[in-house]
Amino acid sequence: MKRSLSQAIREFAIKVAPLGLYGLVGRVIDFACAVPLLGFRTSIQLMRCLPDRSTSGKRRKEELFCFKASNLQHAFCIRRGTSDAIEAFYTIFRQSYGKHLPTQQPQFILDAGANIGTTAAYFLSRFTNAKLVAVEPDPSNFALLQKNCDQFEHRASLVQAALWPTPANFSLRRNGDHNAIQVDESLGGECRGVTVQDLMHQFGFPRLDLFKCDIEGAELELFSMGADEWLRHTRFIAVETHGDDRLDAVLKATSRHGFTYRRFRDLRIFSRPELT
Repeated sequence: MKRSLSQAIREFAIKVAPLGLYGLVGRVIDFACAVPLLGFRTSIQLMRCLPDRSTSGKRRKEELFCFKASNLQHAFCIRRGTSDAIEAFYTIFRQSYGKHLPTQQPQFILDAGANIGTTAAYFLSRFTNAKLVAVEPDPSNFALLQKNCDQFEHRASLVQAALWPTPANFSLRRNGDHNAIQVDESLGGECRGVTVQDLMHQFGFPRLDLFKCDIEGAELELFSMGADEWLRHTRFIAVETHGDDRLDAVLKATSRHGFTYRRFRDLRIFSRPELT
């Protein structure tokens, strides 16, 4: 798959630009994207919520900061000084998932690795007739996911679990901030695993019009074991892959079902116009 020109330029800039300069340029872009949707003053306040590298890894009191962006139906809350602000800029203001979306309005959306609900709130606000199931294993993330999605009422169904090809139990492992939660199979684990098929059956989804998948490496197992059963009912996938072996598993599984593939930054986009 050939890279786009913008992707090639971005990767070149990462390699040659000093880290501080590249980060500064990114923050300027974040701010420029936020101002039209938040206004100048609130955008500055949101920038101050970004994590400070000098305090990275230290225990901190995570106070909430709530804002109302014009592209969201309801107010949204993040934890100051955490990766929540990064996720908000990526999804809500840069609208990274909005760059490539299904050509038909999605009705049934699955958000796996929902974190605090940035993609869930964005999709539900953009597609006002859609129903969404959001899956998140981490209890603290899930509590904020509930706060951010409760106002969508029956359109949002929230599941505290990890997406997996078979029912299982897991222990949670945090490798960084709140956006880097991984799971390990464990008989006595505090987190349950749920399958795509079970979620579709439980919530009455005849198909997946949009499947957003950011599950921190578990895409290897998800797309390698029994994926055909739900892929044949799926129209569009936006997935973040965490390593070449994960990408290979996704490519192999989707190719069996006629998906076309393109890349946008960290996202791998798979689509097909009609179900078979």
